[in-house]
Amino acid sequence: MPLDKFKDDPIFRMMLNQRGIYYFDQDGKIDLTNPKAVEAMEMLKKFDDAGLIKDVDGWNGVVSATVDGSVATVPFGAWYYGTIVDQAKDTNGKWGVFLLPAFETGGNRAANLGGSSWMIPASSKHIDEAYKFLEFFSTTKDIQLMAMEKYGLFPSLASAYDSELFTSGVQFFGGQKIWELFANEMKDIPTAYYTNDYAVALDEAIKAQADVFNGKDPKKALEEAAKRLKDRTKRE
Repeated sequence: MPLDKFKDDPIFRMMLNQRGIYYFDQDGKIDLTNPKAVEAMEMLKKFDDAGLIKDVDGWNGVVSATVDGSVATVPFGAWYYGTIVDQAKDTNGKWGVFLLPAFETGGNRAANLGGSSWMIPASSKHIDEAYKFLEFFSTTKDIQLMAMEKYGLFPSLASAYDSELFTSGVQFFGGQKIWELFANEMKDIPTAYYTNDYAVALDEAIKAQADVFNGKDPKKALEEAAKRLKDRTKRE
């Protein structure tokens, strides 16, 4: 799998979400020392020790590894569909999709990575019009289905899941009903508590991951990251 080992932690984040935890708990307290977080970081180390991670340079490195076939899997959000279809046209029909492996027999295999946020600058001369456009785009079923089918932007609009598109096979993915798989997964994705200190937590989690890849014990690396995060955010 591709991963920028020292500058991003998407696989770690997915594993946290899959286990029902995140950087912070529902009360906004730092949760990086949760035993499940330690297990997730230990699993990343196992992947690396087994030679299952290709260290890449940022987003472009992930895409390049996808296109040139130097990785066998790309754990990412449903939105990565758009990248594969656009950037790896020659791989048409060669892809398949499956849920994340569970940590234990019968365990959860669903997780989220990313999502979108829209902001309208206060300095905008057309605030009302911008809001109306965003409302139209995000709450109109046909528009959401178009964005999904053409660009892989999987909708949060639940009413879209009743569309025939969700029971149709996707030729690029060998006829697999990938949208149905994603829709069925939605109900099992635990809530991720971001807080307004998410960016700081992401920074510290990436540092912890880098420390682990450089040989530090996962539990110790996360404890140190949690302490730094506490110092920077003043959270418990």
